[in-house]
Amino acid sequence: MSTQSEALRLADTLERMSLSTRWDKEAAAELRRLHQSCREGWRHADELEQERKRLVAENEALRSSLKKANDQSEHFEREWYLRGDELEVLRADPGNQFAHRLAIELECMMLNPTASYNSAGNLIDEYRTAVHRWNEATGQPYVSGFGKD
Repeated sequence: MSTQSEALRLADTLERMSLSTRWDKEAAAELRRLHQSCREGWRHADELEQERKRLVAENEALRSSLKKANDQSEHFEREWYLRGDELEVLRADPGNQFAHRLAIELECMMLNPTASYNSAGNLIDEYRTAVHRWNEATGQPYVSGFGKD
């Protein structure tokens, strides 16, 4: 098969021949048309190759983003499960359960020590019992802030 420049030279030669027939002229015109089509085909192929390269780069960027999102999701899930366990421990902690009630009893004792003394003492006993049960369940030593138990 001839190259593009050979096709044009052949077309020129066919047109310049003194004995050119109608078929020679048609053949020369066909060679020029094919040459132009070939050039357009190569241009189109170059455009397609550029588009392919762009799509490959975009695909790599999307894969990278997806990997990053998956990694972050896995990290979040691990943290969520760990925090979920921590939340369960905090919910079970008697200190968190009794803090508000103890604070209210303390305020009541400050306002009227004689009237609130028995209910505050009962609440402290209830708190100590809950702390003992919780420490036994979690295997932690019991340390009271209220003196000797």
